[in-house]
Amino acid sequence: MRKMIWNILVSSMVLAIPSVRANEAEVDDGEFKFPTAADYPKVRTNGSKPIDFVPKGWKILGQCTGDLNGDRAADAAIAVQANYARFKQPNKFLGNAEFDTNPRMLIILFKDPLKKNFHLAEQPSSIIPIPDGPNMEEPFESIKIKERTLQLATKVFFSAGSWFTSSSIYKFKYLNSKFYLVGAEVTEFQRNSGEETLLSYNFYSNKLKKVTSNGVTEDINEEPSNKKRVKWINLPKRKLRAMSSFKKIGEWTVFGDYSL
Repeated sequence: MRKMIWNILVSSMVLAIPSVRANEAEVDDGEFKFPTAADYPKVRTNGSKPIDFVPKGWKILGQCTGDLNGDRAADAAIAVQANYARFKQPNKFLGNAEFDTNPRMLIILFKDPLKKNFHLAEQPSSIIPIPDGPNMEEPFESIKIKERTLQLATKVFFSAGSWFTSSSIYKFKYLNSKFYLVGAEVTEFQRNSGEETLLSYNFYSNKLKKVTSNGVTEDINEEPSNKKRVKWINLPKRKLRAMSSFKKIGEWTVFGDYSL
């Protein structure tokens, strides 16, 4: 949905712009290059400290430590991004003049409580979001470990093309040798109306708590209503979804119009 907003915006602008030279270096049609599987290096499997696992030339976007597998050792997670020139693309339309679509990945490490070194647990390449378009602000916010749960915080905010904005916290737990999504907290906000929706997902119980509140009203003589409405929704019964199965964050249809 977010990429569709950008494509519609660009398409409408292209119609109003005179034709350009076919060999012009800039990207003129909004079709930017995004990484493929071949752009992700193989991460080493063992190291004495977390920094040893960061591929050469890549930078750290965020990192955290804490127990993930229940052995009371301080495990680690690192969000990293490449620095390839081919993914730093000029943009002639709305948004940043340069659109950086460099590959990103999450490196999850378990610490051996006896040997005191680290080994690679998982290396998902699609869980750290890349901006959908140059008019989208940085979507990655942070990662942290709390109560043996790895929490990934993201946001959606477009500088043009949409009034919609949201912030999300994805909660992953290590169960049966894999990381699974066990819950999520989402705040959706319409900047033009002030309407806010809070969504709390629990995939253990397959329940969704939805809290909505209205902001402004169409009647200028009527005061905005801050009354909150709570609704519980039963989600389809299914197995927990593995972190490694996500093709892209934000594009999993959980139920009806609800996506993560």
